[in-house]
Amino acid sequence: MHAATLRATAIVLAAGALVVTALEATLLSRYGATWITLGNLGVHVAVTGALAVRHDLPRVSTAVTVIALGYLDVLAWQSPVNLGVSPVLLALPLAVHLTARREPFGWASMGFVAAIAVGYFSPMRLLPSRTDQNVWTLLFLVTILGAFVLGAARRHSDIVYEGKLSRERERLDAQTVARIDRARTGERERIAREVHDIVAHNLAVIQVQASTSIAVGSEEQLGESMLTIKRTSSEALTEIRTLVRLLRDQETGAVAGDLSQVRTFVQAARAAGIRVDADLPDDDTLAEWQARWPNLVRATLLRVTQEAVTNVIKHGGPDAQAVVSIRQEDDPDRVVAEVDNDRYRESDSPGFGLLGVRERVELLGGTLDYGPRGSGFHFACTIPIGGVAP
Repeated sequence: MHAATLRATAIVLAAGALVVTALEATLLSRYGATWITLGNLGVHVAVTGALAVRHDLPRVSTAVTVIALGYLDVLAWQSPVNLGVSPVLLALPLAVHLTARREPFGWASMGFVAAIAVGYFSPMRLLPSRTDQNVWTLLFLVTILGAFVLGAARRHSDIVYEGKLSRERERLDAQTVARIDRARTGERERIAREVHDIVAHNLAVIQVQASTSIAVGSEEQLGESMLTIKRTSSEALTEIRTLVRLLRDQETGAVAGDLSQVRTFVQAARAAGIRVDADLPDDDTLAEWQARWPNLVRATLLRVTQEAVTNVIKHGGPDAQAVVSIRQEDDPDRVVAEVDNDRYRESDSPGFGLLGVRERVELLGGTLDYGPRGSGFHFACTIPIGGVAP
C-alpha cells in the first residue's frame, strides 16, 4: 500500500478514536474527576495518538497501545462503576497486525503475547452476563490471533516477493555486465582487425624477404631484400601512424580524422530539428589543430562529439535545445568537448555507443563523464593532446 494511503488510514483511525475520546470525557461530568475517570480519559488520548503515528512509528504505536489498554484493564477492574466496553479496544488487534506486518517475528511475537494478555483481562470480562463475558472475550482473542496470522503471512509473502525481485535484479545486472563486456570486447576486436589489416601484409613481406636472404645468402639477394624490407617497413610505419585517418565512418565514408566534420555533426542535429548553440573553434584554429594534433586524438575527438550529438538527436526529440562546445581551456595539452541538452528520454533498448567512446578515450588517458542532469543530459570529455595513455 502506498505511504500516502497508509498515513491517510492512520489519520482516519485517529479521528475515530478522537470521537470516542470525546464521548468518554462525559464521564468526568457524570462521576467527577477521579483517578479512574482521568485515567480512562488519558488512555483514550494515548491510543488516539498511537493510531495517528502507527505508520511512521509502528513500534512506538504498538507499545503505547498495549500499555494504555493494559492500564484500561486495571481501571475497569478497580472502578466502582461499570466503565463499559470502549471501541478503542479495536486498536489492539490493529496494533498486532501492524507489528506482525512490519517487524521481525521476535518483536511481533512479544507484541502478540502482550496483546493476548491485555485482551483476556479486557473490560469484556466484566459484562453482566457470564455467557456474554466468555463469548465476547473469545471473539476478541480470536480477532487478535487472526490479525497476527494475517500480518505475519503478509510479511512472509513480501519477503518472498522481495527475494524474487532481488534475484531478478541480480540476473539483469549480470546480463548487463555481460553485454558491456561483449561490447568492450567487440570494440577491441574491431581495433585489432583494423591494425591487422594495415600491418599484417607488410610484416609478412618483411618476414619472407628476410628468410629468403638468409636462405640464399648472396650479396645481390641480400641487397634486394634489404631494400624491400626498408620500403615495406617504412610503409607499415606510415600506415600505423595514420591508422585513424584510414579508418572511415561506416555511414558517410568520410575520413575519421578530419576535424572539419564537427560542423557537419552540428548541421545534422539542426537538420533533425534540434536547436543547437555551437561554441566551436574557427576554421583557422581547426586547421591548426588538424596539422598539429596526432590522428588518433583527432579521430577520438570526432567520435566523442559524434556520439554525443547522436544521443541528443536520438533521446532529445524534435525541438530539443543543445549546446555543443569544443575548446582548449587553460591547459594547452588537453581538449575539452561538452554537449548538453535540455530534454532526455530513456530508450527502450539502450545501445553501447558510449561504451565504445569510453574505450577510445581511456586508451588515450582521457576522462569521460556523462549522465542525466535535471530534465536533460550532460556529456563531457577531456582528451590529452599527446594521445598516449600513461
